[in-house]
Amino acid sequence: MKLNLSKLALGSVQFGLDYGINNADGIVQFEEVKRIIDIAFSNNIRTIDTARLYGNSEAVLGQLDLNNWQIVSKFSSKIDVESSIEDEFRTSARSLHLKNIYGYIAHSADILIENPLIWNQLKSLKDQELISRIGFSIYKPEQLEKLLDLGCIPDLVQVQYNLLDRRFEPYFEPLKKLNCEIHSRSAFLQGLFFKEDIPDYFLPIKSILKEIQLLYPNRFERAAFLLAFCLKNPFIDKVVIGVQSAKELQDNLDALLTFNPLVNSQLALPNFDSEIVLPYNWPKTK
Repeated sequence: MKLNLSKLALGSVQFGLDYGINNADGIVQFEEVKRIIDIAFSNNIRTIDTARLYGNSEAVLGQLDLNNWQIVSKFSSKIDVESSIEDEFRTSARSLHLKNIYGYIAHSADILIENPLIWNQLKSLKDQELISRIGFSIYKPEQLEKLLDLGCIPDLVQVQYNLLDRRFEPYFEPLKKLNCEIHSRSAFLQGLFFKEDIPDYFLPIKSILKEIQLLYPNRFERAAFLLAFCLKNPFIDKVVIGVQSAKELQDNLDALLTFNPLVNSQLALPNFDSEIVLPYNWPKTK
């Protein structure tokens, strides 16, 4: 099965924050951002994922011509009492130098669960044709169930999905029946799959992490293996990938095009508490 690179979306959190458990280089400099964007575009990648909470990522992207890109941004989970989603949207749109944004979603599903009337504000922005798709980023299946019960039927959801985290798989087909676009994030678990010195916190999954490292000692072949697992899922529309440099992106793309990873390799996953794969639970260490 040939891998479709257009299913990749470029993550931009590293353009505005020192992000990732295995990030030793800090925030990506603007000249390098431009090179990353050029390589992505030349490889038929047309979606960029960003957010208000990604430092100055939106402002950095706004210095580029984004007219031929599908931009997905997320509004903060800490909205001021006196502000509105429209205020948030217009702030992001100004930073990005765009009048319309392809996707605009809640950074945390909890804000919609706690304030479901916000959904009406999102629908209003969509009705004004300022946004093409509305939705939310979710970390747990129970969040999705609550939102659907509240009548928040998304056009776009972003979920954490990777070789070790398959909690949302039972929901993929029902979401597609709702005409919902599915974007996956954390194919690399913020770089955990590449970390040589694995902290004790991850002891329950250390064996599988080490097995994958031994199976694919070359980091770009390992990246291709992990990305292919997501790309080959027919229900996933976009797989978000974040990189620190243009070379890293090009090497990942080359690996995907030239190396045919066996996604169905016989890897026995250990039993572990799913909370361990949620980055917001991780100890503050690198």
